[in-house]
Amino acid sequence: MFLEHLKRIESRGSFFTTGTLENSPTPGLKISGACLIGLPLTPDAARSVAKACHTSPFGKGTETIVDESVRKTSELDAEQFSIRNPKWENQICEILKQAELYKLLVYEEGAFFFSHQDSEKASGMLGTLAVCLPSKHEGGEVIATHKGEARTFDSSATSEFEYSYAAWYSDVQHEVKPVTSGYRVVLTYNLIHRPSTEVLKQRDSAAIELQNALESWNQQCQQQARDYSVMDVHHSSLFSKALSDRFSLSLLCGLHHKYSIADLSFARLKGVDQLRVGELQRACSALDMHLWLTTIERKVWGSAAEGYRRSSSDDKRVFHEIEDKLEDTSLLNNIIDVDGKAVVKELEIPLSDLSSLFLDSYDFEGTPDEEDSTGWDFRVMQGRKQLITIARLLPLPFL
Repeated sequence: MFLEHLKRIESRGSFFTTGTLENSPTPGLKISGACLIGLPLTPDAARSVAKACHTSPFGKGTETIVDESVRKTSELDAEQFSIRNPKWENQICEILKQAELYKLLVYEEGAFFFSHQDSEKASGMLGTLAVCLPSKHEGGEVIATHKGEARTFDSSATSEFEYSYAAWYSDVQHEVKPVTSGYRVVLTYNLIHRPSTEVLKQRDSAAIELQNALESWNQQCQQQARDYSVMDVHHSSLFSKALSDRFSLSLLCGLHHKYSIADLSFARLKGVDQLRVGELQRACSALDMHLWLTTIERKVWGSAAEGYRRSSSDDKRVFHEIEDKLEDTSLLNNIIDVDGKAVVKELEIPLSDLSSLFLDSYDFEGTPDEEDSTGWDFRVMQGRKQLITIARLLPLPFL
């Protein structure tokens, strides 16, 4: 019941939003060493902009590579061009207040980008804003997917004279379909979440029922503590022994969005996570309970047979199947409190505990997140997920 009430708290926004800029001022686009670029772009002007660009790379793990079978786009870095009209920047700030200019992208005929997830290019980055400049083109649709839901942004219909935009969270998978004619020219901005512990206010029936469900669980724990010894309670079905040895009577449930380990904090939660965790903070405070955030990872180490590999169909990553397992562990990494302080750096959780550990289901199988190797031994990051951790009592003193 607790998880059901938590999931009823929904954000009024979306993981993907689009629109057009009505009566927009011209940005005053100027490429270094050239004159101002007039808009709408003529085909000749668009070709000139494309010639000034370099081939776009993309991130693959810790590397930045160029591979036109995955991404065929050209670009200018922010220091290679400028926006001269201050009215343009004022307009962008009205849409989204913390937007930092990142790149100018040019998609000519045949250009595309396979399905991918944006890397976090700045501390606190929560998403991307893409503004399509007036330049007639066909194709180039952006298709974004998140939690089984798909949205499409088609800039071609208004491309000749209008400015259109799309914005999405950085953990949203998205692809750019091939441009079939013309030039699709895009200004991209990094959306930055400035640190703040303030959460949006929402007190509806779902929030009240959430607190009631948490209070009921708390009372159930207290009753079991009275009925059984501490050791017996540790083996009850209410929590994992691996956690309860350090956190007395704990619950775990997953966050809706993905975050890097460095940027996981109460201050930088996105969308519905911000609302839900805000309500949990209020409920835990009222019940004298404690709330943390953490990341769970499963690491598999072993050898793989030659040629026995798999890859994801969209982003062309290749991984090896571990045939002879030497090690298979799951870890809670960097359990942090509301002030961003680490309560525990690392805590191993036995795989046998995983089914009873989560309030919601989570499968570690499927395409891995990372892989590295030494000879024929491969170390695979089989799964990574950020979690909410709720405990009835403080961590034990030896932590």
